[in-house]
Amino acid sequence: MFAEVVYERGHEYIQDFQDVKAAIIVFIPCFIGFILALVALRGFYVIPAMNTSFGYLTRAQLFPQAIAGLTTGGFYFFGVLFIAIIHTPMFTWYHNCGYKFYHYGWVFSFIITDTCGTKFEVLLRTVQSVLSTSISIFDVGTLISLLFFANRILKTKSAEMRKREINFGQQVVLQGLAAIIFAIVYSLAYEYIPGTTPETWKIFWTSTFIASLVHIVSTGVIFVFNAEFSKWLRAKKKQRTMPASVLNVA
Repeated sequence: MFAEVVYERGHEYIQDFQDVKAAIIVFIPCFIGFILALVALRGFYVIPAMNTSFGYLTRAQLFPQAIAGLTTGGFYFFGVLFIAIIHTPMFTWYHNCGYKFYHYGWVFSFIITDTCGTKFEVLLRTVQSVLSTSISIFDVGTLISLLFFANRILKTKSAEMRKREINFGQQVVLQGLAAIIFAIVYSLAYEYIPGTTPETWKIFWTSTFIASLVHIVSTGVIFVFNAEFSKWLRAKKKQRTMPASVLNVA
């Protein structure tokens, strides 16, 4: 039922309808997250109150998040041909690797071949470890800075600026909390899915789909809890409804 995707000389990709359905399911939250990130980016560039350190930090966060939503959704929606584009040429020609790419429950991984040995696995594990460790260090460092240095920094600012910076700090903490919740669900949810659910779909819902929801929730925190951004959205909505109201009065 579930196809083995093989990128090796002499093999072709075989697609199943279940694969298409899973790809569409993943594409939807990724696309929504991409649109939300674009709207948030626009707001953070045009709202004067966002020209602060936390505003710049949020911009820096939103831009790669938008790119991640676009590329992840595009990868699942348009197919695994993306792998052929990003596959490292060194491993294709220099090591003559027969690169096999398979998915089970649409959790994408790879098969180590005899020609490659463990080279490709070491490459992926190294990159993943460096990225994960770096992200964790920066997250913890940011939280410590917020807890221990916020009062010193805020004492030098006006009451309005302090209120704004505190709101940004709350936003960052909530986004971190959401990430922790997702990590817990990602790790434990599989055990609580009913046994009648097909194995591949259990893996899919508790891994790939959960990961795709991060694109919506992380940006959604900004929409709901950032006071300045919410105020800007309400003003935009009011501007759009105002011409109709004036016309009705006339």
